[in-house]
Amino acid sequence: MRFTHVSGLVAATLIASASLASATTFFGPQPYHTVLDSPFHYVPHSYFYVEDFEDNSLNTPGVSVAGGLAFGPSSSTDSVDGDDGHIDGSGAAGHSYWSFYFINGMTFTFSAAALGNLPTMAGIVWTDVGQVSSGTTGYGGVVFEAFDANGVSLGTIGPVLLGDGFLNGEASEDRFFGVGPSAAATCCQPQKLR
Repeated sequence: MRFTHVSGLVAATLIASASLASATTFFGPQPYHTVLDSPFHYVPHSYFYVEDFEDNSLNTPGVSVAGGLAFGPSSSTDSVDGDDGHIDGSGAAGHSYWSFYFINGMTFTFSAAALGNLPTMAGIVWTDVGQVSSGTTGYGGVVFEAFDANGVSLGTIGPVLLGDGFLNGEASEDRFFGVGPSAAATCCQPQKLR
């Protein structure tokens, strides 16, 4: 997943699953409060992992990330609204993945060796925009990009202007971005999300 010109609180939830594959479809940005808001939640699959960072680490099998760190509850944490067990408009009591001022993008990479094959669906929830390289803090252009097993881009969403100008855990701006199969052709296997 590539985040352009932004730094701050990033991914509260990472979703990856294997399913019967088809042509590539991009999802989002769409509002997100819990895993029930994922377009992948109701699709049959052989595995379905949701990384919510609530144990303060990225430990989903077969996923690694370049840049950032897991971030626990605080006044500036911005987790997905429902991660703390309550839909109350705040993500401050949950955990999230923070870019740690890494503004040139973050890449989540999936391992076919660890998973048995690459996921056919993957997504991430963008929970906030923090510091930006130019413009107003708390607002920024977000780009979601997925790649196949050969490093070829499957496409992008964005840039999409996100953020609410606040850095206190508000959840109304949380948005799901994802890539997965449509009802048409052969296969979509994202290896990296930037």
